[in-house]
Amino acid sequence: MRFEENSLDTAHTQFVHSMFGSRRTPKLQNWPLEEAEWGAKVKRQKPAPKPDQKVGEMAKMLSEERLQTQVELEFSLVGLCHRIQPTFKEGMTQINFTARTPVDRKLSRAIGWQARNYLKEPQFDAERLAGIQLAVVEDLSVVEDLKPVVTPGKMSDELLTETDAMEAAFRTRCFKWAAKGWEIDLDQLEHRSQSEALVIPSPGRREDPKNWVHKTVPLKPAKAS
Repeated sequence: MRFEENSLDTAHTQFVHSMFGSRRTPKLQNWPLEEAEWGAKVKRQKPAPKPDQKVGEMAKMLSEERLQTQVELEFSLVGLCHRIQPTFKEGMTQINFTARTPVDRKLSRAIGWQARNYLKEPQFDAERLAGIQLAVVEDLSVVEDLKPVVTPGKMSDELLTETDAMEAAFRTRCFKWAAKGWEIDLDQLEHRSQSEALVIPSPGRREDPKNWVHKTVPLKPAKAS
């Protein structure tokens, strides 16, 4: 949850990321969310980085002074994925899509794709990949030192501001589905995994719940609404 919230944060790019951040305007404008049952979406503008903050071929394409970058950001709990689409200038955009799978209490595996309508030739892939890897390292430098490591179980246990609207929307949905009894009991899972093979139940298991060899992962009980 911590790393996914980092991806959904619309404010940190202006302070954490050296290549596409900008400290020109520290106060951010709030933008309304488009909310759905399983996710949310926001479209916003942010101050564009100065030309000297870009390197390589991107620097050549964005050499002129720009005032704004437009960004679309959305997430879904279905598959735990998000899409980030910045538009650098008219006709120049890219889509970054990431799907994240929990591995254990402190580790998740993220698989990402980038589609772009500029520098499409294969010789530019290494430069774009290096930019993604730099952004991940910069994010990790913040996320890995957060205390507590695990996201608090209640909204009131951390101070969230207006610019944390996407993170709040994400947490609200996670807490909602956990309250239904869909949250894995990690303490019980770690204990029982020493002697049992436990699995996430498949849709077919709901239709025919009998005669399965492996037991399902333990879940925390549902909470009264």
